[in-house]
Amino acid sequence: MRLFIAIDFPEKIKSDIKNSFLSFTQQFPQISWTKIDNLHLTLKFLGNIENTGNNRKDNLFAKLQDRIASSIKGLKPFRLEFGKLGLFERNYLVIWLGVISCAELFLLVERIEQETKKLGWDKERSLYSPHITVGRGKHLSKTVRLSIKQAIKNTLPFGLSPYLVLEISLMQSRLTPSGPIYTSLAKFALRKD
Repeated sequence: MRLFIAIDFPEKIKSDIKNSFLSFTQQFPQISWTKIDNLHLTLKFLGNIENTGNNRKDNLFAKLQDRIASSIKGLKPFRLEFGKLGLFERNYLVIWLGVISCAELFLLVERIEQETKKLGWDKERSLYSPHITVGRGKHLSKTVRLSIKQAIKNTLPFGLSPYLVLEISLMQSRLTPSGPIYTSLAKFALRKD
């Protein structure tokens, strides 16, 4: 199973996010835009894991769920605020919607890193940069790349309402010819008390 830990938004928030950059999807059809069901905020990518035993003590998937539950103990729901579009430029472009950093989010990510390390996952080497991937552009001409970069540079924050994070999810990613399919396998509620 290919797994990651994320904040998986409800349909209304996903719809609001998708609608916020709709003009970009029409302006740049060369980009592979993220399907609405796949919009999420990754907290930690885990990669492929295999269950190694039938009982809970030997089952890596069960142990992982226990570690995630431990990582959120004592954490209360918190607000996420959305920023503006940005991009990572590699061999291809990754277009993202920024998430404004907050102490609660960084504490959550740090605790997930600590708990998953106990099961053998390495801590991320780079500083956590919260963002929601909204599109990818591969094999783009130089002209199109420049147009996209300029359009993104000129955007303002979309004015999306803040989102109250009530839970995190352990997600599965299945790669298919028509793109990835993300499924929530387990949810972990943040406690209000």
